[in-house]
Amino acid sequence: MVKERVTVRLGNVPVVIVAPHGHQLDDSNTDILSEALADHLDAHAVINRGWRRNPAVDEVKSLANCNDYRHCQEPVVKQEFLDPINQIISDYAELGEHTLVLMIHGMGNQIRQTAKEPKLGVVVGYGNGKPPRHTCELWRKDALVDLLNDSGVVTYEGAAGGAFSARGSNNMTQVLHANSYGSTSVLQVEVVYDLRRNQKEAEYIGSVIGVAVETLLAIDSYKRPKSVLVGEV
Repeated sequence: MVKERVTVRLGNVPVVIVAPHGHQLDDSNTDILSEALADHLDAHAVINRGWRRNPAVDEVKSLANCNDYRHCQEPVVKQEFLDPINQIISDYAELGEHTLVLMIHGMGNQIRQTAKEPKLGVVVGYGNGKPPRHTCELWRKDALVDLLNDSGVVTYEGAAGGAFSARGSNNMTQVLHANSYGSTSVLQVEVVYDLRRNQKEAEYIGSVIGVAVETLLAIDSYKRPKSVLVGEV
């Protein structure tokens, strides 16, 4: 029997948790984090566990970059990974409901040195750049970032032109937002290795993010106080 490469969880709220690099040799334990987050929210989830990131698709060897839209157009990757995401989004669109998609990624601890912030835990990407290609209404991004910071998780935003901006044209954060004609908010959530270094830590940060998202889902607007300063990297 071929082991399932992608896990699909159907939930009961208009939120989709996606782990493109959940293979343990890529963004380790982001599959566990994503599952914990989805369980906390009773959200939908599409979690890649079997496709290992690679510059080219090789179906037989289970090699593909599931955060690259070009790879996700290859028939088997599309069937296993992209189609379930699009189906969930489409189902909510038919009901006239807004959908929130969180793309869960992992970054190395060295980002703390780059940012000169030893406690940095999360970076949220939303298409920042020149010109910007925003993947959600900015108040949603502001609210999630501020809620995570308020919870004690030091959270930065992806800087314009930076590695975590989620602005690339083939980045799935961009594509899912564009293909939904803007009716879907998509945010890239990068989690530092230290906060997902084992199952216990991954499940814990998943639940912390879940609490923040619960609050986000309960509001329909947010204005960041002028006194709040958020770092970028």
